[in-house]
Amino acid sequence: MPDNGTVTKRSTRTNLDFYHSPTQLRFDSWNRLEEYTSRLREKHMRKADVAALSRKIRDAITLLEIIENYSAFPSQEDFQLLWQLFDQKDFE
Repeated sequence: MPDNGTVTKRSTRTNLDFYHSPTQLRFDSWNRLEEYTSRLREKHMRKADVAALSRKIRDAITLLEIIENYSAFPSQEDFQLLWQLFDQKDFE
C-alpha cells in the first residue's frame, strides 16, 4: 500500500482476539443466537421495533455459517433453511 500521508479507515470487523478456543467461540455464538432469537420472537409478537436485534441475529448467523464450515453439522442446507426462515420472519 503506498504511503501518501493519508490515514485510511479500517473497515469494521468482529474482533475475535478474546477467544483462545474456536470451540468456545462456536458455543458462545450459538447461545447468543438463541438469546437473540428468543428476544426477537417476543418483540415481534408485541409489534415492537426489531431492527437492531435483527442486525445482531444476521451477524450471529453469518459468523456461525463461517465457523460451521469446519464441522459436519449443521450443513450448508441447514443454514440455507435458517436464512430462509429468518428472511420470511418465521421466528418460531
